[in-house]
Amino acid sequence: MGTKEERRSMELADRTEAAKIPGDHDWPMKVVHHRLKEGFWKDPDPANTAVLTADLIREYHYEVGRMIRPFQEKHLNSASYDLTLGPRCLVDGEEVILGERDQVLRIEPGSIALAPSREMLFIPHWLVATFNLKSRYIFKGLLMGIGPQIDPGYMGVLTCPLHNISCEPIDLYFCEPFAKLDFIRTSWGATVELDGVDSEDALYERAARGELRGYKDNRVILWPREENFRPPLVTGKKPAGVKGFLGGLKEQVEEFGRKLNWGFGGGVILAITTIAAVVGVGALAVIYTDGRVGDARDDAVRAARAELKSEIQELGHARQVSGTGRTRAEGDAPLAAGRTLR
Repeated sequence: MGTKEERRSMELADRTEAAKIPGDHDWPMKVVHHRLKEGFWKDPDPANTAVLTADLIREYHYEVGRMIRPFQEKHLNSASYDLTLGPRCLVDGEEVILGERDQVLRIEPGSIALAPSREMLFIPHWLVATFNLKSRYIFKGLLMGIGPQIDPGYMGVLTCPLHNISCEPIDLYFCEPFAKLDFIRTSWGATVELDGVDSEDALYERAARGELRGYKDNRVILWPREENFRPPLVTGKKPAGVKGFLGGLKEQVEEFGRKLNWGFGGGVILAITTIAAVVGVGALAVIYTDGRVGDARDDAVRAARAELKSEIQELGHARQVSGTGRTRAEGDAPLAAGRTLR
């Protein structure tokens, strides 16, 4: 098949996949045959060492044999490519399925979400990619837990851990951009000897024999192939510890409430502690601009938990007093005005 025919075939495959709305039952796409081209393991332009601009992202997409699947021109920026939201997500450990009917992923204040890309990536051996949130979501108070590097040779979808540190819900939309990819060329094309390598299998066979050499004849390390096409985090076993700290505080309050058989007063305590936690989250949003979000989060959590503990102790003492018919002794913690226990 000629070069022009190959290009038209790949463009048709991109349009066909882009037009199909992904469902949770057929996503991510099952890869039977990658049809990757020589550009996946041989840098077609090693003299160009810059960050890829739009024209290069487009051309290398086809040189590789479809680097981003599906590739859509409307998601191509001047020097990056937008990732869109896939159908299966987790918010505070609970699965959320998106589709034509339910297209909004809502992340409540303090919550943590795992948001996968709709796109499947095939990163060639001479590129690295990095991804981060679109700036409009950062300005709303949404943070990505990590800004990871996607290593050369990786194949599969991406899962983005997101944390809402604002005081308002933040919405992401199914099949709409929420993150972006930047591509940076490595030294691969200028340093790695690839004579006689005519397939990716041959590349890995040479590496396994210790024959793949780079700068000053040093051994080259490849991405482990067994880690390709791993199911996204949201489709496997639910990761532990993915709940935001607000959700954890609320659960603690409710658990103590059940043990103490709270009535109206318990509702007041719940409201007080929840508000205190939200105020702490607001502090995070302010302090984040100064680069100290880690310390601020710890301080806010400690303060909220301390207030929670104090309120619970007060309520427990008050119930003991009420249950035995004793009057409050001097020095006992006072009850809030107007609060009754039932």
